[in-house]
Amino acid sequence: MSLLTVFTFKLQKLSDLANFEDSAYDKELKNSIAQKLNLDDRRFEEELGEKGISADRLLTAVLDALKPFSQMMGELLKTYEAAGAVSNNKNIQIRFNLDDGPEQYDLNAFRKKVEIIGDGVETRRKLIDPWKFLEPLYIYENKGTFPAHRMKGYNYPKEIEQWLRDYENDILPEHFPDFLLIGNGSLDEKLGEILALAEEALQRYRREYDETIGWKQSFQNAKEKYDNTFWHAESDHWLVEFVKVFYDVTTYSKEVISPYGMIGRIEKVLNDPKTVSRVTEKTLYRVLTDILDMPFWKHRYEMYSAWVFTCIAESVSDLGICYNIVNGVLEFKFKETLLATVFLPDGDYEIWAEKRYKADHVTPGSGRKEHIQPDYSIIRRNKDSESFCALIECKQYKKSSTRNFAAAVNDYAGNVPDAKVFLVNYGPISKNLYVNLNKDVRSRYSGYSRMRPETNERNQFIGDLRDYLEGQWADIQFENNRELTVWEKRPEEIKVELSWNCSPKDLDLWTHIRISSEGKDYSLNCRHMGSVTEFPYACLEKDMRNGPANETILIKKLISGSYDISVRNYSREEDIDGEIRVKISSGDQFFEITKTGRWEKNHIWHVGTVNAFGFIKKNGWGY
Repeated sequence: MSLLTVFTFKLQKLSDLANFEDSAYDKELKNSIAQKLNLDDRRFEEELGEKGISADRLLTAVLDALKPFSQMMGELLKTYEAAGAVSNNKNIQIRFNLDDGPEQYDLNAFRKKVEIIGDGVETRRKLIDPWKFLEPLYIYENKGTFPAHRMKGYNYPKEIEQWLRDYENDILPEHFPDFLLIGNGSLDEKLGEILALAEEALQRYRREYDETIGWKQSFQNAKEKYDNTFWHAESDHWLVEFVKVFYDVTTYSKEVISPYGMIGRIEKVLNDPKTVSRVTEKTLYRVLTDILDMPFWKHRYEMYSAWVFTCIAESVSDLGICYNIVNGVLEFKFKETLLATVFLPDGDYEIWAEKRYKADHVTPGSGRKEHIQPDYSIIRRNKDSESFCALIECKQYKKSSTRNFAAAVNDYAGNVPDAKVFLVNYGPISKNLYVNLNKDVRSRYSGYSRMRPETNERNQFIGDLRDYLEGQWADIQFENNRELTVWEKRPEEIKVELSWNCSPKDLDLWTHIRISSEGKDYSLNCRHMGSVTEFPYACLEKDMRNGPANETILIKKLISGSYDISVRNYSREEDIDGEIRVKISSGDQFFEITKTGRWEKNHIWHVGTVNAFGFIKKNGWGY
């Protein structure tokens, strides 16, 4: 029996182990594997045999297809760690209530599981000697001679130029640029293997890259730590040479007399154990079956929904999201549950899972009757009233059709008329969906196809959701006649500076940080000066008791929905010498508020409230 026959038999059992569906439920995974192997997804099984796809190539392609799920686990871990940090609970538990029973982990156990899955997915061929790896790509007769475009002054395409410019500026790019295919199927396939290995090498470098110190210093630190051929190769900037040489091959391939001769050279270097490490098919298969046997793979649809929550949380993370941790447990129940709250002036944002709404009308045949139940809801709550901001629905091919998607959006938006509906899908969303929406719904819909950790759609969703919530909050401030100034760029840290002349003699800068709707807060002042390295990640730098002087509060990390800023007249003189100035800044953005004349009879000046959206001027007086 041939190796391919044996492996095809194994793949049959692998499909059972992985719980693959023949329907569209897992179509995207199958398409991804077929694309990596240059196979027709409609004749996937037949072409496996016809094209003689090796077992290790097939297994590697399957592991590549699983990579987004590994990345989702990593992002779930970050959210889990953030929840523990915000709650100041180092022993926090995370629980997933699944159909076949709950899965619960402490932080360390979950971190270890993420590492195991990540290491398994990354098990594949790795580059050992980068310079020897480049040899078959020198397509000209004289290896040291390059065509005219390599001479000084030649302009590469914009994407290549930007990549090279970033590298020159001490920035390690996230990925290699996109290169055009040659058009020769066999050669393109081999070049794809070369590019995949180079990309894997770049990601190994990225894991050691610290943006705060730049690539040069990061590289030197890592080279001392690892001290091997792979790391020493980058001393001569082989990454830059790879980009230039690979561009040569894909752009000037017509100068190659025999593409098949080049295929032979590439195969030779790929099969050289001193250049590329090889993983046995047995090892690959064992790693794959171990991953697919894990509960998280068997419940990958629930995991995808949980991962979408991490994206929602990230969209408001700098506003100070407070996770709903009950008895030390952050729980994904996959039923109606309050998961987190953001506390803001004039109402809080609550993030709910599986919240149920009464439906006056639903699409016939949709499976919905008297209620709708989107995966996530964001509700604005003010005292005893509530309004609906956003509904988020997650899809992963279980009902992959324009009709079903449109029915969900129409039903959700139609029954919750104040809310915008965000539809996210692991796979594609048809362009025809929009025309199938009711006319009054179209303006309240946004769709994100192929949304997963490594795609732009993820960042687009996070940015769009945040912008929408910011707009909702700003509208409320304007309706209440608040004097609002919105940040042009999202602030990473905020500085509040108070300056004054001789009178009043002693002013104190105070900031109240709102922690919860129950009235709990944290005050930064001359008695509680805080810390930028631990909770509340903000501090009063010094207390000045004799004017002229200035005091500064630095907010290094935003942890709550609002920071109320006030100035106390400790010495209580009524006359103001010149002006009292409060400056609130983030980078080159700033707001300024001044006071002149006389101090009011009360000794507290309420300056205003600042958060990650903007600044609300209060300019009031009180005790």
